Amino acid sequence: MPPRPPLPPTAERVFSYTLTQKLGSCISPASSFTYQIIKEPDAPSAQASYQVCVGQSWSLSATASPATNTLKWYTSQLDATNRANALLQVAIPTDKKQTLSWYVTQTDPHGCQSKTVLQTVTVSQQATAKLTGDDRVVYDDNLHSQDSTAIRIAFDGDGPWNVTFWDGKTALVNASQNPFVKWVKLKDIAGTTPINSQTVVSFPLQALSGQCGQGSLTGATYSLTLRRLVTDVEPLAVGLSLHVLPNPASSSLRVEWQAKAHQGFGCGCCLRVGVCSGKRIGWVRVWWRWRVCPSVAGRRVSTMCRWLMRRGAWPLGSYSNSK
Repeated sequence: MPPRPPLPPTAERVFSYTLTQKLGSCISPASSFTYQIIKEPDAPSAQASYQVCVGQSWSLSATASPATNTLKWYTSQLDATNRANALLQVAIPTDKKQTLSWYVTQTDPHGCQSKTVLQTVTVSQQATAKLTGDDRVVYDDNLHSQDSTAIRIAFDGDGPWNVTFWDGKTALVNASQNPFVKWVKLKDIAGTTPINSQTVVSFPLQALSGQCGQGSLTGATYSLTLRRLVTDVEPLAVGLSLHVLPNPASSSLRVEWQAKAHQGFGCGCCLRVGVCSGKRIGWVRVWWRWRVCPSVAGRRVSTMCRWLMRRGAWPLGSYSNSK
């Protein structure tokens, strides 16, 4: 059995060997060769996970050390072990929601390859929000000082969602809280915004982010119209009175009105009834009744006009009147 050649140590060094062959008493001229042991490169520095939104342009990155090393990505650990199907750069496909993985290594100029670093990419839907509410409310300093209006925020995309509201306050909203309801006191609005016969107040979200980062604020605002009671800003004419009973109503309304009549005119009433469903007030119907007032001694006089309006085909719920 020929002698076993010496095994070099595993430390990083350069070794030289001399080799001869012998036949009987004859020895061949010697040959020499050099054996160099090179340290395996360290794994590259790379971010382990990415959160990317659908539709964003994104590429994987890593840092080679030293810079003369070459980065290579593989789609499986088996390919990395076999050094097969290597990629020198990776553009993340973001056309749909999905989770993808790559293995990155670095190779030195001698061809030695490092261990792999796993990089995982989660592609998620971008966060969006839609705000809805009562649309229109009536405000009076005395009657509605303790009233509030609900603003409902329906989030889309992958949560949880970090949101900054119009008042600068923030919240972390989980999926179980979606849609999120934020209450706004009417007196707080009136304290900062002069309310006239019809005032529009906007409530825009200031910031929004979800699982994949910054969300879209397109359409993430809500507008509320506040109207003062008609008697506050447009007092009823002298000699005119209007009573609607009961309020709120469930089965019927009794309308009584009296006006100071003028020559050639009669008494009229236009009543608008809204449905209060707990979510919003929607105007459903307008009734108009006109009555010519009788004359006494050739002149028009005031008279009480009465009218009973039954519910009929009204949707179920409570009803309130608004002049």
